[in-house]
Amino acid sequence: MRRQLYEHGEIRVGCGSFDLGFVHGSLYTGFGPRTQDKDTNQDYALAWWPHSDKSGTRVRFALALADGVTDSYRAEWGAALACWAALRDLSQANNSDEATAVGERAFVAAGNAIADLANELARDPRASCPEGQFLSTWRYMLLNGRLLETTLSLLWVEDERLCLAIVGDAGALWRVHDSSPSDQGRVLAQCDLATSVVRALGPRCPTVVPFDCWGEESLSDGFLCTLFTDGIGRSLGTDPLMILDDLDKLEAAAVPNQAHSYIEQALADRPEQFDDNVTLAIVRGKL
Repeated sequence: MRRQLYEHGEIRVGCGSFDLGFVHGSLYTGFGPRTQDKDTNQDYALAWWPHSDKSGTRVRFALALADGVTDSYRAEWGAALACWAALRDLSQANNSDEATAVGERAFVAAGNAIADLANELARDPRASCPEGQFLSTWRYMLLNGRLLETTLSLLWVEDERLCLAIVGDAGALWRVHDSSPSDQGRVLAQCDLATSVVRALGPRCPTVVPFDCWGEESLSDGFLCTLFTDGIGRSLGTDPLMILDDLDKLEAAAVPNQAHSYIEQALADRPEQFDDNVTLAIVRGKL
């Protein structure tokens, strides 16, 4: 997967900025505040775009964010695998299918990759049993799919539209610049604070449809889209659109990695509002 994506395009993993002319932005994923109780970063962030317009793909830019389910074994592996598998599939989207079908196939590819890894581990539980784990417990986890589970969010840009698909408790804010003088943006999805039930890809459910959130815009004048995992989403409170004003200030100041700067400042100013890994992606563009 990695070889194919690197051969046909450019990659940003975890942290970085990008400027492709028609779209620019940044992404950042981090462990989070010292007060949170996780011992690893179960979030993953990955961006890809083709080397040139002659690559044969309909996708001009693609972004994947995933958040491994906390109580699932090696969920960070599932998050990373889901991102790479989904973007590899998106990078090969060169047909005339509806955008929703393109997104669904990418999610299926991610789920199948996770299921394949789980099946490989289950072929010989004794050999794959983690050090320090009871073999009976490991067999139970394999049998019940209690490993590699992750949410997944995908954003991609085609010739004249921006598409977004989410499965899980991530969030997204979207502002399209048009002729309206009071265009304040809108919330496409917001992390669910009312329940701990999270739909996720994993061995128990490699295919999750319909999406929890789907967004599609025909764009001509420009856009700003932010995509984030729940570690950021819960900190936005009851007025999530306020983040757009903060990001506009960073844009005006020409900050190179606005996602990183926003997170670092937020953690310094209000660490008590964060209790998880933190991942944010910002995409701006004019098509």
